[in-house]
Amino acid sequence: RSVQMIKNELVSCLENSMENLQKIWNEIGIADEQKEDRTQVVLKHLQSLLQEMVEEEELLKNTLLANVKTCTEELEKLSQELGVPYPQLDQSQTILRLENDLRTKVDELKMEKHERIKVLKVLRDTERQLCDRLRLPSHNIGDVVVPNKEQMRELEANIDYLQKQLQKRTDEFIRMKASIQGMWTSLEYRPQTALEKKMVEPNSESHFELSTVNLDALKVLQLELEQQQRANCETAAKLLDDCKSLWKKLEVDEEEQEAFTAKWKGFKPSTIAAMKDEKQRLQALKLQHMQKFIEGLREELVSFWDKCYYGEDQRNTFVPFFDTNFTEELLAIHEHQVEVMKGFFEENKHMFKMVEKRETMFKKMEELELKQNDVNRFSNRGGALLKECRSRRVLEKELPKLEKELRTEIAKWEEENEQQFMVHGTRYAELMEQQWENLKIQKEQVKQERHKRNEEIMKEELVFGSKPVTPKKRYRDTLLTYYF
Repeated sequence: RSVQMIKNELVSCLENSMENLQKIWNEIGIADEQKEDRTQVVLKHLQSLLQEMVEEEELLKNTLLANVKTCTEELEKLSQELGVPYPQLDQSQTILRLENDLRTKVDELKMEKHERIKVLKVLRDTERQLCDRLRLPSHNIGDVVVPNKEQMRELEANIDYLQKQLQKRTDEFIRMKASIQGMWTSLEYRPQTALEKKMVEPNSESHFELSTVNLDALKVLQLELEQQQRANCETAAKLLDDCKSLWKKLEVDEEEQEAFTAKWKGFKPSTIAAMKDEKQRLQALKLQHMQKFIEGLREELVSFWDKCYYGEDQRNTFVPFFDTNFTEELLAIHEHQVEVMKGFFEENKHMFKMVEKRETMFKKMEELELKQNDVNRFSNRGGALLKECRSRRVLEKELPKLEKELRTEIAKWEEENEQQFMVHGTRYAELMEQQWENLKIQKEQVKQERHKRNEEIMKEELVFGSKPVTPKKRYRDTLLTYYF
């Protein structure tokens, strides 16, 4: 329609409306002055309505122009990322059509970008799996998000190289595995190390880590097994000579000797083990009483180690403890060591009591901290929650005081003794810090798990609805926590 036609319709509409309004006002009995005022209100209302319509259309135009600018910038960025020419569009067309064309192009390039990223992920995953098996570095194409075609070709070439390496190393692994297992059978050997156990796992050819380090280790194992076969023969001969010497000294019956040698022949590991057992049995007959004395001292020594919180490495430093050659000299060494440990314990008894007290209190604190995240404790009867709160207040007050005092004593002790105060093989000042850090991590993990569980419950209840089994206030608080 022409502008003039619209004007005519508006004038006609306005005239009809004003006539109706005048008629209504006359019927109501409104004064002329009030009619004038009401007429002005009608005029202002119409002006305001038209102005709002103009502003809304202007806003639409600005929004479309802003979209055109945004899409243009996004299109330029996508073109650069994908390495494709910037599409040329007719800039003389209407804003609405231009905006629609730009948005369509952006969607097309986004789809292409998504496909490239998807292909890159597949290539990266394949490369990573191969690199993990072979322990080789991945191909470096930089920290790219959207690869170009050249970068994708480089990745594909590297994957092809890795697959060939995998086949080559797998063949080598299969050959060595067969050879090693054959020697294990002849040596009556069972896998001991982690590498050996992994090698004999079912279908190990498909998942064994084929790094150069592991393959070299298997080559070394092959050589060691070959050497072991030669050494077994020498060992068996030496053990038999030792047994014969002990048989003679202990005046063992010749028939017993002949029965043993008839049963255990050759140099298999089982034969060697039997000879070692026989040698030990013969030595035990000679040193039987002395062994009892030494074993009693060892039990006493273990007791003092426990009281002094000795770690495994500290205990292992007393090498005679593992000596099975029970002699008078070994007995004297053990007696001396017991006296040393006894003196050490008595001298530092107050320190060990503080450690014991602190460990007990910390364990209780740890239980309370972890129990704090258990919502079921609120339903306990008999004042358990009140007791828990009281225990917590006592621990929160006393444990820091005890730790502060203990750190002071430890610093003083370390300065005087010029060594670290160890508990279970770790410097105790550091162990306390680590215990608190571990507790903090545990609490955070429990908190995250509970939060995740609550979210899942809330989502289910919002979708399907449910009857809460918790008190109304707690249920309302849970909802507030979830939403706010």
